Amino acid sequence: MSRWRIAAVIAPGALASLAALFIDPIPQDPNYHIFADQRVIFEIPHFGDVITNIGFMLAGSIGLARLLSPGRLRSAFATDRERRAWVVFFLGTLLTGLGSGWYHLQPDNARLFWDRLPMTLTFMALLSAMVSERIDARVGVALLGPLVLTGLASVAWWDYTEQQGRGDLRWYGLVQFCPWRRVFRCCYCFGAAIPAITFIGSHSAPTRRPSLRNISTSRCIISAVG
Repeated sequence: MSRWRIAAVIAPGALASLAALFIDPIPQDPNYHIFADQRVIFEIPHFGDVITNIGFMLAGSIGLARLLSPGRLRSAFATDRERRAWVVFFLGTLLTGLGSGWYHLQPDNARLFWDRLPMTLTFMALLSAMVSERIDARVGVALLGPLVLTGLASVAWWDYTEQQGRGDLRWYGLVQFCPWRRVFRCCYCFGAAIPAITFIGSHSAPTRRPSLRNISTSRCIISAVG
């Protein structure tokens, strides 16, 4: 595996984390809690913002049910431990629907904590899964725990600093946005293999996972500066 391609995936996130040390703390904007849908329908305030979270709960529930079914989708994963990242991902999706619905009923910082906390599970679990599928299964599995703890800690830090009157969203911002960029770079740099999630929604898994396509190092390096 090319070290240049691995560096192209990791380096931008490391540099962003370093840059955050030199940025002033970012407090939560109170206007964030003002949402477009102010309707009250069936005695549910912010009806549209609340009810749309049913989709997250359904998706999370279906994904968990399929992943936790005995023997199901076993061939879609390089190892049984690789399945854990997707279990955490769909658990986070389910909990995000619950937390977001709770938050939108009465938006404030206290409830926003429960909206953001489960979202970090999805961000970090997806990154772990992409590392497992695109770079190295052992590395991806090993990263799952530290990544999830980092995500949870970023929300806990924001909540603590808000209570101290000096809110700091820097680390949660990194957790929210950096993993997605890393996921896209993993897909761009390390081939076009069909991910395991493709088979979670299907009725049957393939007999084996497709192999990764070789991607040029220069293409990956160019993506790192994009």
